[in-house]
Order: sequence, then structure tokens, then C-alpha cells
Amino acid sequence: QRTEMKRTDDQVVQDVQTRWTSAYMMLERLLDLMHAIDHVLARSKKADIRRLALSVDDKHQLGELRKTLHPLCEAMQSFGGETQCSLSLVQPYLHRLLNRQLVADQRGEDLASTYFKAAALKDLETRYTDDTVKSVMAQATALDPRFRNFSRI
Repeated sequence: QRTEMKRTDDQVVQDVQTRWTSAYMMLERLLDLMHAIDHVLARSKKADIRRLALSVDDKHQLGELRKTLHPLCEAMQSFGGETQCSLSLVQPYLHRLLNRQLVADQRGEDLASTYFKAAALKDLETRYTDDTVKSVMAQATALDPRFRNFSRI
């Protein structure tokens, strides 16, 4: 059963520790609401509340982290579903993450995104290393008609 990340447009999204895709959804919603949040904080009569406002650099880093998390969130959401075989998707998504999307881009990428990508890459490289598991995943992908044309990988 595919779990959809649903939100209403009048609420913030909270992080759920056991569902890390919620961190992406939380960042996305926070950045969507940033103008309104800044407006409320700036008009507060309490100095300690006004100090909660994020700096331009903080907002930039959150935006970069959101861009970094997006392919991981997309992959995780693609693995679930009632109408498709999830196992056949793992190897193509893993390949794309390891070889394209989590490779640090030294040009213009902020330090937080570079560190996050390196940590995520290291973690993913240690998963699915068992030869039997890799073989089963490769067979599932080869049998899936969606991957007859490997340019989708």
C-alpha cells in the first residue's frame, strides 16, 4: 500500500522520525510558508520571538537541503504501491542515486548539501551488498517491462 504524504495548505508539516521523507515534506512546507512566518515573527512584540527568524543564509541552506532530499524522497515514494512491483525499482533508483544524484557537485553546492550527500552515499553503498539480494533485484528489474529501455535508469 502506497503511503501518500498529504498536507493541507494551512498547516506546517512535522518531521516523523520513522518516516524520513517527512523531513523533505517539512522543509518544503516551511519554505512555502517562509514569507508568512517571517511576517509574523517580525511583528512580534517579544524580542526573543523575533530572534527566531531565519537568516538569509539559513533559508538558502534549507532550500539546498530540500533540493538534495528531493530525489531520495521521490525514490522512497516510488517503492510503495499496490499496482507495481517495488523490488524491480530498487536497483534502477539505487544506481541513479549512487551515480548521479548523490554525487557532490563542487560548483556552487553549499557545504551542508555536500556533507549530506556524502553521508547518504556512504550509507547507501553499504546496503544491498549481499550477492543473493543483488541477483534477485537484478532479475526483478530485468523482468519488469518498464525497464526494457534502460535509458529510464
